[in-house]
Amino acid sequence: MRSRRNKGVKIQKYDRIFDSSSRRRNRKIKNAVVSVLVIALLIFVGYSISGPLVNLFKGEKTERPNSSSSQVLSASSVSSSISKVEPEVEQVDLKIAYLPLEVAKNAENLSAYLEKVKSLGYNAVVLSLKDEDGTIYYKTTNEMAISVGAVSTAAIENLSEIVTKIKGASLIPVAEINAFKDKIATKNADAKIQYAGQEGWSWLDAENGKPWLNPYSDAAQGYVTALACELAQLGFENVMVSSVMFPSVFRLVSTNFGPLEATVSHKDILSQYTADLKTALNDKGAKLILSYNAASALQEDNVIYGGADPKTFSADIYVAQVGADVVSFSNESQVEGEPTQKDKIDVFVEQTLEDNRERKIIIAVTLPSGENAPAVTKEQIDSVKNAITDCGYYFLDKSGNYVG
Repeated sequence: MRSRRNKGVKIQKYDRIFDSSSRRRNRKIKNAVVSVLVIALLIFVGYSISGPLVNLFKGEKTERPNSSSSQVLSASSVSSSISKVEPEVEQVDLKIAYLPLEVAKNAENLSAYLEKVKSLGYNAVVLSLKDEDGTIYYKTTNEMAISVGAVSTAAIENLSEIVTKIKGASLIPVAEINAFKDKIATKNADAKIQYAGQEGWSWLDAENGKPWLNPYSDAAQGYVTALACELAQLGFENVMVSSVMFPSVFRLVSTNFGPLEATVSHKDILSQYTADLKTALNDKGAKLILSYNAASALQEDNVIYGGADPKTFSADIYVAQVGADVVSFSNESQVEGEPTQKDKIDVFVEQTLEDNRERKIIIAVTLPSGENAPAVTKEQIDSVKNAITDCGYYFLDKSGNYVG
C-alpha cells in the first residue's frame, strides 16, 4: 500500500492582511492628527483676525503696532481723544487807548506814552487819521485827497515809522478814519449827496449845515476804500472805519442819492459796502473794525443805518461808541431811586451784545475834554472798565490828558 502522501496544506499568509490594516489604521491616525492641527490653526488664525475684521465691518481702521514703542494707542482711542477737543472761540482781546497825534509825532513823548499805556493794561492804540470834517492827518498819496485839499498842513510824514515803533513796543496800532461824514471831499461833485432838483448843488444836513459824501456813490466808496487800503499798506493790520452811515436827520428830505436808491435800500447799500470794504482790507492782510453809534443803533427805527443793526454788517470787529447818554463822569451825587452808573452801563452792554456774544465787540467810551469838562478820576475809569470787561474797550481822550 502506497503510503499516502500528505499534501501540503496551503497556509494563507496573513502578514499582508495585518500589514494593510495597520497601515490603514496609521493613516487614519495621521489624518485625524492633521485635521486637528488644521482646525487648531484655523481657530488661531480666525481669532487673530477677528478684531480687524470686526473693525473693518464697522468702518474703523486698525493700525499695525509699532514694535519700537512700548505703548500702542489704538485708532479708536485717538479718534475719541480728538473728538473731545472743542474749537476755541476767539475772544475779544483788544484793549485800546487813544493816541493823540501830537504825542505820536514826538519820538520821546511817544515812547513814554506807549510805556504808560502798557503799564495800565492796554494792548493797542488808535490814531485818528481822518476826522469828521474829512481832514487827513498823514501824508497820503491819494489823488482825490490831494485834489480836494483834504491833507492837513500838520500831517504826519513818517507814519510807517510810528507804526513800526508801536509794534516794537508790543502794542497793536489801529488807524481810524471817518467814511461818509466828510465835508471836504464833497468838492468832488460825483462823490457828494446832491440837492434834489438842483444838479450840482450840495445837500446840507439840518443838524450841522454840512455836506456829506453819498454812500451810493462809486466815487465816495472808492475814496474811503482807497484810504483804508493805503493805511493797511503802511503797516496797520487793523483799520477802524467810523460813520459808515447816512446823515442823522429824521427825514432825508430834498436829497438826491442817484438812481440806485430806487432799487437798493439804505440798509442794503451800507451792508454791501461794508462787505466790500472788509474784502479789500482782508486782501491786504488787515482787519476791518466797524465803529458805530451804539445809542442810535439801539433805536427801534434808526435812520442813519437804514433801520439795521450795524452788527449785521460784515466786519471783523465791532466798536460800539458810547457817549454821555450812557456814561457820565460828572461828580454829581447819586439821586435816590435813579439807576446807578453801573446799572446803566450793564443794561447798555447787555443790549449791545444781545445774541452777538460770539462776535468781537468793543465798547468805546468818550471821556470828557475841554475847559469846562469835569475831572475824570481813576475810580470812575475803573468802574466803567469793570462793567465792560467782557466786551473789550477803548477810551477816547483826544486831549491826551488822561489815559487809564
